[in-house]
Amino acid sequence: MTYLSTDRWGSARKMPPEPYGSKFKDFINIHIEYFYHGNYPKDEVKEEFDLWCRRVKEFIDELESETMRKTRRLER
Repeated sequence: MTYLSTDRWGSARKMPPEPYGSKFKDFINIHIEYFYHGNYPKDEVKEEFDLWCRRVKEFIDELESETMRKTRRLER
């Protein structure tokens, strides 16, 4: 959400290269459904929150790992 607030929806959807772009779009789409449309599993809010926290953390960890790998390669 920090990234989105600095970018606004338009170009944020185009920015990350694949395979990250598709995953990022999924995050945006679920955010729109849940936050703006109110379409979220109201009986399982904590479980759903925990699920998406885990998915976002995994996504960020992947990006960080990939970035570090590319940085090390460039430093050689």
